[in-house]
Amino acid sequence: MNSRVCAKELIVDIDVVDLTKINIGEFIDEIEDVVGIGNVYAVTKCRPNIIQVALNSKENAEKLCNGLSVNDKTFDCNFAYSPYTIVSFMDIPSYIEDIVLINKLRIFNIEIEGKVIRHYYDKYETIENGIRHVKCIFPPDVKSLPWAVNLETIHGFKSFRVIHNNQTKVCHKCLQDSHVIANCPKIECRKCHQLGHMANKCTVKYCEICKKLDINCVCSNYFDDDINSTSNELLSDNSLANQDIESKVNKSVSKQSNNSS
Repeated sequence: MNSRVCAKELIVDIDVVDLTKINIGEFIDEIEDVVGIGNVYAVTKCRPNIIQVALNSKENAEKLCNGLSVNDKTFDCNFAYSPYTIVSFMDIPSYIEDIVLINKLRIFNIEIEGKVIRHYYDKYETIENGIRHVKCIFPPDVKSLPWAVNLETIHGFKSFRVIHNNQTKVCHKCLQDSHVIANCPKIECRKCHQLGHMANKCTVKYCEICKKLDINCVCSNYFDDDINSTSNELLSDNSLANQDIESKVNKSVSKQSNNSS
């Protein structure tokens, strides 16, 4: 008995609605009727509404997932753990081929475990409603996908909603959940081409004269040189003017001295 191993892939959850109103023994009897005596490893309560059943094989777990009836009442049974993630794409135009969606997923090294399923209206069973889903296995480094994907349509590129189980908000650039794309250290600003921020958050200013970024502007150096040059010219002109005036004054004084003598 101690050598048996309970695998998480073989755990089945039974939704009993309210644990306080069921007889656990009755459930065990019915479970063993479905999978056979000796094939159930454990039956535990998971409050407030779940019974978890550990089974000895995938075959028996799948049998139980077909449903369980106790006292003429049917209960839903589902695998508690699954390596699969169901990714759904919303409002996809019918002319976009399934391979386009698959290639979008493969960018993230996601394994595709089946064909893309197209959904139809309940009332109009031959008319697609734009929803498609596919079974996938995510690599360990991908916790969640971005909430939208850009696809080329007859009206140009459009954004479409992406949904999957256990989805969380992640950065569209690096898929990390610690920040959003606006704060991603790998994002490049289209304005200053520096990393770590987007153009709408860029603090670099434009020069009002040349309209270039301040970091690329040469106007300040140009005008500094021009101002210095002009100042030197003014100083030079003033110096010459002063010398000329001084010369004229000296000549006038000398002439007056000669006349008096």
